[in-house]
Amino acid sequence: MPLQVLPGYSRIQLRLQVGTPENPVYRTRTYNNVNAERSDQDVYDVASALGSLQQFEVDKIIRVNEVQLIEE
Repeated sequence: MPLQVLPGYSRIQLRLQVGTPENPVYRTRTYNNVNAERSDQDVYDVASALGSLQQFEVDKIIRVNEVQLIEE
C-alpha cells in the first residue's frame, strides 16, 4: 500500500554551552511553530540570529521536523 506523508510542525533547538570548556554544561532553548515548508537555510539563518542574542555560546543548531505517516 502507498504511504502518504503529511507535514506536521517543525521546531528549532539551540544547544548552549553554559559551563566552562574544561567542564561543559549544556542547556537547550526550543522555539516551536517553525513553518515546516521553510528551507533549511532560512531556518538556520533565523536560528543564527536568535543565537547571537543569547548570553552563552551556541554549541549546536538543531531542526526537528515531525510528519504524519498515513497508509492509503
